[in-house]
Amino acid sequence: MNLPLGVALGLGCSLAWAIANVYVQRSARELGDLRAMLWAQLVGMAVLFPLGLAWDGRPTRLDGWLLGLTGAASALGYYGLMRAFRQGPLAAITPVVTTWPVVAAIAGVVWLGERPTALQVVGGLLAVGGAAANGALARGGEWTGSRRDAFVWAAASAIGFGLMTAGVARLRPDVGDLTVVPLTWAAQWAILVPILARDPDSTRPPVRWGAVLGMAGFEALGFVSYSFATLHAPVSVVSPPASLSTLLTAAFAALFLGERIGLGRWLLVLTAVGGTLLVVI
Repeated sequence: MNLPLGVALGLGCSLAWAIANVYVQRSARELGDLRAMLWAQLVGMAVLFPLGLAWDGRPTRLDGWLLGLTGAASALGYYGLMRAFRQGPLAAITPVVTTWPVVAAIAGVVWLGERPTALQVVGGLLAVGGAAANGALARGGEWTGSRRDAFVWAAASAIGFGLMTAGVARLRPDVGDLTVVPLTWAAQWAILVPILARDPDSTRPPVRWGAVLGMAGFEALGFVSYSFATLHAPVSVVSPPASLSTLLTAAFAALFLGERIGLGRWLLVLTAVGGTLLVVI
């Protein structure tokens, strides 16, 4: 075990996902939801499948039903993310989306019979409450669509990512730490084929690839960083620094996108982040 390296890689994971969030918003606004999501994940699969097979080897077993359910949850998570980011500012939407560990913890109770600690229950309440209050206070010209719809899609994304994470955790031992991610995306798009067939424009390659490649590259880098981090430190040590992407995303939104975040909202963002840390510890 090399705990400092594990923590550093966990922080690198948060940084990569925070940068990916900026590109998610940009690509969704440039290309539309499904189109940006499709091409970014095709690039991500092209990178992660060979890496995963080289690192993990071939899957030893594959539960088709579980993979299908995990792919469906992934579709909800990513599509909800794209829809929410296209309509609202990063600093308002991200804390809502990143309450997904609360959903994953609930799924663990239902699926695996796990018993949450008192700190996890308190953390879940703080995460949800802080994210909701921060979003309610968000005002300004950064909104490009309906506030209500943006928060509905953000909540749907949190539910999708929480269920996806629970499914990935059950698939990972048989499939591999890296391979499970592109395999989940492949299952997701197998489910979404009928929707793509009704929207041919979503399959048209982008003219400008910058935002799509940024989204794909940093999303993949986050997964790789997390997988390597867990080789050097326990998940309980890696998860807290890997859960700081909300705070970093808000900082990037303020520094580079000009989003206005007052002191009160910063305190609520910190409340949401602190609650999430209590859930994942």
